Amino acid sequence: MQPNLPHRSYRGSSIGSSFWFLFLLLAAGLASSAKAQIVLTTGDTIRASGNASQFEIVGYGGLVNQGSNSVQLRWLRVGSQLPSGWTHTICDLNSCYPPFVDSADFTLTARDTSNLDGHFYPNGQAGAGYQRIRISTLPANAPLMVVTFVASTASSTIQTLASAPNKAAWKLVGPELILATDGLEGKATMRIVDIGGREIHRIQISAPIERVAMDHWPNGVYQAVLGSGSGTEHYRFVLNR
Repeated sequence: MQPNLPHRSYRGSSIGSSFWFLFLLLAAGLASSAKAQIVLTTGDTIRASGNASQFEIVGYGGLVNQGSNSVQLRWLRVGSQLPSGWTHTICDLNSCYPPFVDSADFTLTARDTSNLDGHFYPNGQAGAGYQRIRISTLPANAPLMVVTFVASTASSTIQTLASAPNKAAWKLVGPELILATDGLEGKATMRIVDIGGREIHRIQISAPIERVAMDHWPNGVYQAVLGSGSGTEHYRFVLNR
């Protein structure tokens, strides 16, 4: 005859059960994210430019889920620096969110795409600024990528950014930039760069009047840099056909 043995319970504590539940949830989230394959279609820096009189300037971005599973995503605003008077919003698949909303979640189904846009409202103020967001996967909230939206405006067609030691005169006529100099033939070089600082065009000054045709250039903010032994002169202009 077997003795009556006391019954012992091996049920784990509530802390242990919670740990295993969170662990399984995290593992499931990471597995789902691995199959999701989220790709940013536009690069991690999205630039937009225009005139300060425009109501809105938009940097258009996008995400695509190249995987076979749906995934939950969260964007979080991690930084911004804007000129005085500017406001901004972030728009995702579901809605557009004002500056006081720092985060939002949305689901991107398998083989689907989502817009991810940065909107700037300059309110007539010239300048440049940015807003930066981080994209994470849920429920693990694992950082996936950081996206920066950059915007700039000019208050008029041509804006002097520095002193004019070379006594040059600039004029924008349609998509053509005209530069008149005072005796700089063979003594100066003009470069034109885009908002990101990438050189678009370079010429050696060889005539009293130089013309740069920009018929096929994309709209945006550019800066012309005239350099000679007398110093450097900078001009910013907006190409907006």
